Amino acid sequence: MENQEFKQELGQEQPLETAAEQAEAAGTESVEPVAEATEEEVTKAEIARLMKENAEKDDAYRRMLAEFDNYRKRSVKEKEMMQDKGAADIIEELLPVLDDFDRAFAHVPEERDGIIAGMEMVYKKLLTTLESLGVKEIEALGKEFDHDLHSAISHEENPEFGENIISEVYQKGYLYKDKVIRHSVVKVAN
Repeated sequence: MENQEFKQELGQEQPLETAAEQAEAAGTESVEPVAEATEEEVTKAEIARLMKENAEKDDAYRRMLAEFDNYRKRSVKEKEMMQDKGAADIIEELLPVLDDFDRAFAHVPEERDGIIAGMEMVYKKLLTTLESLGVKEIEALGKEFDHDLHSAISHEENPEFGENIISEVYQKGYLYKDKVIRHSVVKVAN
């Protein structure tokens, strides 16, 4: 008998009465609706927790996706910048060759032979190739001085030119994709 009482105390022998049976025995209303409401509240709380967790994971996913997209765009932009920098460096190395052609053509005699005609063809082909790559000569002679495009090494008083107008070009300047590779070296009037 002691063993049975001990088991009942531990709740191992017979299950305790349900809440409804206990309420009936006590003469009170059924407790089941309270139990169901609690179970429903727990379910709603669990749903709310899962929805919040899902929203957090969705937000983290979207942030990671946006970060990867930004990384991809940044990588493409950096690659293009490196290519442009490399091309600009090569073009800058070719500019002295153009200068040499200009100096040579400044001293060509009136009578042109086949060698000079050949040099002119090579020069024009080089200019055409550079133009196709995005290289343009900076127009300077007769234009207003612009410190972003020109580098003045001398000034002169000349009534033929207006105020701050370039009267002579010592060395041509060039742009590559609208960026200055080399400034025009000029003389500015007045």
